[in-house]
Amino acid sequence: MVPWYVFALLSAAFIVVRDLASKKALFREHSLEMLVARALFLVPMLLILGFFIPLGLPRGALPFLYIVSVLFTAGLLLRTCGLRHLEMGVSAPLQNVSPLFLLFIAAATLGEVPDALQITGIVLIVVGAYFIEGTKEYSGPFGPLRHLWRDKYAWLPIVAGLVLSASQAMDKYLIGGGIAPLTYLFWVWLFINVNLLLLHLVRFRWRGLSQDLVQDWRWAGISAAGLFFQLLTYYFALRQGDVTLVVAITQMSALGLVLLGGQVYHEQSVARRFGAAAIMVVGACLILL
Repeated sequence: MVPWYVFALLSAAFIVVRDLASKKALFREHSLEMLVARALFLVPMLLILGFFIPLGLPRGALPFLYIVSVLFTAGLLLRTCGLRHLEMGVSAPLQNVSPLFLLFIAAATLGEVPDALQITGIVLIVVGAYFIEGTKEYSGPFGPLRHLWRDKYAWLPIVAGLVLSASQAMDKYLIGGGIAPLTYLFWVWLFINVNLLLLHLVRFRWRGLSQDLVQDWRWAGISAAGLFFQLLTYYFALRQGDVTLVVAITQMSALGLVLLGGQVYHEQSVARRFGAAAIMVVGACLILL
């Protein structure tokens, strides 16, 4: 059997593909429009998957799956909005604060209690997330804090991390309760994509969607493929490992996103942010020890 941490590392690699392609599409599109364009590629993948897997669920599980989909839809919108308005080197590492929320949520709901090394890892993740926001405009140790308070968009990945942590704890509870990872992927993400399509219908109707697909079909398709395989590997990792540990390992995607984001999109202060992201990854590794 493939160890859970191999699946988690593969999930981290697919996160890099997903977010780099999403960032490219977001240069021209509204956050919701990009998510819906990606959903139109993802839904056929899910429907094809549905022909090859059992779709039966334990009695009473369907409402909980929909609750997960609502939480994840909200977190996804917040995270994508942050990705659109922030540099990749800022938005990606700020998402790494999610293990902080998840450790406490998992301890309260799943009984996953952190030990001393995990607490140390949490501190390193928070420190890295703090200093990732420093810019040349501010000096001194409180410079990043002033910048964080002045930029409202910098809080989007943090709030998204809190919402997504709640949904991740439910992921572990339901998959650990006996739902197969592929079946879980099918139902939850079918619901999420329906939620996104309904939101787009309310917000924009169908205006501009065909133009978005014509302009950015390549990046939306790459993002959808990256998302599909990221979810596939994440859910298989979750079946074997604690959700706290799995999510901590997937946060190592921040290194690739900061490095490649700086090279592809010519973002500023990449070397310093890469160093801060490395501190956060060390914290994530300590959580695993």
